[in-house]
Amino acid sequence: THDFKLKMRFEPSFAAVHQSKYNPPWFLEMEVRCHDLPSLMLKGFQWTTADNVDRRASFFTQAAAWKRKKYSHFRQWIFSEDPLKGAKAVQWYGTIKMSAMTRETLSAFRLEDLSRNDILSAEAFNKKKKVFEYNRLQPERSINTIYDGLHPTAGSWWIWPME
Repeated sequence: THDFKLKMRFEPSFAAVHQSKYNPPWFLEMEVRCHDLPSLMLKGFQWTTADNVDRRASFFTQAAAWKRKKYSHFRQWIFSEDPLKGAKAVQWYGTIKMSAMTRETLSAFRLEDLSRNDILSAEAFNKKKKVFEYNRLQPERSINTIYDGLHPTAGSWWIWPME
């Protein structure tokens, strides 16, 4: 089973400066399920746009509750570890859900344009217990209960593909 869950929220990094007054034109929520979070932390979460399962992507428009927050256009990508990377079995899989204010923003967005500076927050869970937390707006509150030194404030961006 995939006992661990990693959740990340992305929004344009320039939005952090104006967080209290500004609604960014888009935000993304990534949710990943994995077998072995400690190993993923040590090796780094290596994902690329090649891991996207293109034929299962979708988009839709919704007017109801989200309209009040100005987000009414949505897109979803489904992705998983590429088995050609040498793993015997897929170690992780996940979804990326995008919310945008306009359909044009939704259409123009490309996953490869994301950068680690766009990560607003990240958290990881073992079953239902939180084991990792990072927030760009409060980096001093970052914590990793599995490996103390593996969090962005200590220079470890294991949640982002390593360079």
